[in-house]
Amino acid sequence: MDRDKIPAIRFDCGVEDGLIEDNRALHIHLEKLNISHEYDEYPGAHNWAYWDEHIQEAIQVHWRTLGKTETRV
Repeated sequence: MDRDKIPAIRFDCGVEDGLIEDNRALHIHLEKLNISHEYDEYPGAHNWAYWDEHIQEAIQVHWRTLGKTETRV
């Protein structure tokens, strides 16, 4: 696949999340493939409290990627 045509990839994970190792592995794999992406880890688990805190940032990143200038969430 043409790397210039890969859509923006952004993901994050809470360090207490049971999926943290899978997310870390994906991040490393994408780096090895030289695929541009954003990955962050924050305190938290796989629950609504984490989601509620981080969803706005994810929406903002994807909104910018789509070329939008303002959000209405």
